[in-house]
Amino acid sequence: MSDHNEVPTKKNNSILWIVLGCGCGCGLSALIAVGILIAMMFPAIQVMEEAAREAARRMTCINHVKQISLAMLNYHDVYNSLPPAYTTDEDGNPLHSWRVLLLPFLEQKMMYDQIRLDEPWDSEHNQRFHLAMPPTYICPSADPDDGAKGRTSYQWVVGPNTISDGPGMIALNDVVVGLSNTVYLVEVIPTTCWMAPIDVQESELTGSFSQVSGVGSLHPGGINIGILDASVRFMTDAEAPQLKELVKIKR
Repeated sequence: MSDHNEVPTKKNNSILWIVLGCGCGCGLSALIAVGILIAMMFPAIQVMEEAAREAARRMTCINHVKQISLAMLNYHDVYNSLPPAYTTDEDGNPLHSWRVLLLPFLEQKMMYDQIRLDEPWDSEHNQRFHLAMPPTYICPSADPDDGAKGRTSYQWVVGPNTISDGPGMIALNDVVVGLSNTVYLVEVIPTTCWMAPIDVQESELTGSFSQVSGVGSLHPGGINIGILDASVRFMTDAEAPQLKELVKIKR
């Protein structure tokens, strides 16, 4: 009768080590396979994470445009007209952008009260506010350097058929085609100081968007546009040719 407490023989020991060795080898192979799988999935995970971040940035951009639209409507309630694209001095020289005029309606009245509206936007006194751009005027998808330098992502489309020819002002009742059918604001690749009386000219619309200069954004596939009824829509690259018609208040 064999003793169950018997120490394994040398032969049995050899078998045991073979089994253990196979087990370790299989475990190592499994770990390697998992590592390879993770490495293969990592780029896809990065793409998904970036897509999620961009979706969040685009939503914040939409909120910014919405805030600007509501500020404009509140301005209209006070002055019975929309703001001009820019103010002028007695000689007709541009002084300040609509972005300055909307400051009190964007919880920025303290800054507004310090700006000298009778001096140009780039006077020695007013230059101190160039880097104090409200966050509302920059799209979070834009280059952070643009925000730090006070460059805005949002401009009106200005022209004789739009909501302003520059110094001109209109009331909402002048929009014959209806507020929900009129685009007034577009995203641009930031190059302009937020205080500068500079906007996109109606004649400059090319029928396409860019990620380099002019009307465009770093959002994949299109731009956010502001509509006079305070709604915001994402206009795709394929829809860009429609913009020329949609900015007109009379068609």
